[in-house]
Amino acid sequence: MAAETKYGSGHRDNTAGLTVAVIDGKLSEGVLKSGLSHVQMTAGAETASAYEMTQVPSNAIVRADSKLYHDATGTSVTCSITAVNPRTTSVGPTALATGLDISAAGSKDVLDNIGVENYGKELWEMAGFTSDPGEMLTIRVNRTGAGTVLASDLVVDSRYSIVG
Repeated sequence: MAAETKYGSGHRDNTAGLTVAVIDGKLSEGVLKSGLSHVQMTAGAETASAYEMTQVPSNAIVRADSKLYHDATGTSVTCSITAVNPRTTSVGPTALATGLDISAAGSKDVLDNIGVENYGKELWEMAGFTSDPGEMLTIRVNRTGAGTVLASDLVVDSRYSIVG
């Protein structure tokens, strides 16, 4: 089976670039946003498969309680989670999570790779972009690991704040 790219229920095409209002300054209060996005991995999907789950504003503060929920996906199946600018296809140099073992059903932290000292930073900063692109960024789950994928579900529960 070939590598696949699938789009989660919370994803929309943003290749034309949907700009967001860049907010100067951070206040302690903000508007909490959340969303669930679901996609099914096809049995036999290859390692290079990517699942475009949802979009989050680049200037959002992603909460530490954002989760990836998954079925048992197959022995030795792992994944990473990255932020991608869909207009330029640039992937943030810092993965939000890497080496997540999703072989058994469970949940994982979306920000597993982000140190606690970086909590409260805007998404573009956590993902390692050099400047705020002022656009919606796609949260992508990348299949890694050499195992054979079973037909299984992935759900991203994204939670973030917009401050201003």
